[in-house]
Amino acid sequence: MTDLFVQIEDRAVSTPRMTAVRLDGEAVTFDALHQKITEYGPVVAAQGLSRGAALAAALMSLLPQRVRELSPVEQGEWVAAATQWLGRGLADVGSPLGEAV
Repeated sequence: MTDLFVQIEDRAVSTPRMTAVRLDGEAVTFDALHQKITEYGPVVAAQGLSRGAALAAALMSLLPQRVRELSPVEQGEWVAAATQWLGRGLADVGSPLGEAV
């Protein structure tokens, strides 16, 4: 998953307004995603969680309202799908929370 974080950070610097992922049709830019991951980093680190948890929290915070109204399981499926999309072409991305997708 390290490669995914490097890719997100690199693209946030080089093409910040480029769409990283679409969530229910709403574009999330690499810059917005990277900023959210950075914001959640200290919180998840203090709790002894992985950077994958920061990615999951970032994606959850960026979900459109309609998706936030879904069940927690369905929201998790959205986050897993977004993670897989972001990591397409990279080896061994998996789920941000360490579970197989």
